[in-house]
Amino acid sequence: MYPTWMRPSKIKLFWGLSAGIVAVAVIIGLFWRPGLLPALLAVPCACIAMVITMTSHRLSPQGDRIQAQIHELLMSEVGSTGSLLDIGCGSGELIIKFAKNGTGSFTGLEYWPDKWAQFGKSQAQSNAMIEGVPEIEFVHGSASELPFTMQSSIVLYQA
Repeated sequence: MYPTWMRPSKIKLFWGLSAGIVAVAVIIGLFWRPGLLPALLAVPCACIAMVITMTSHRLSPQGDRIQAQIHELLMSEVGSTGSLLDIGCGSGELIIKFAKNGTGSFTGLEYWPDKWAQFGKSQAQSNAMIEGVPEIEFVHGSASELPFTMQSSIVLYQA
């Protein structure tokens, strides 16, 4: 498994913010009772931390494997031969699975933000190299304005 958007450091950041806000509020509250009110600011951080912790676990191989199940379903429905385009490929995990299990041409399209475009693209290419499928083409672009022309018939699947 290679990096995706839900990094452990982000989860730890929100748990740390929650704990830090509560700690500061308790310290202030020891000297001034209304100083405990800022502890309420920890609630949104704790909620975000809880949601991304649970989501990360449910998607992961250590949890419910929901992401892997979706990938398996897509692969069984779409097949892995021909020309495949993964719109919103992120780090390339899905298109890499297709390329490892099939033949054809494989393209990953992602709209990495401008200042992260080169990093995001190189991360996806690095993941493809690690998995032994360097022939995947990763393209920076928007799904609403595809940076190339589509040929033949198109079957759309939205994950």
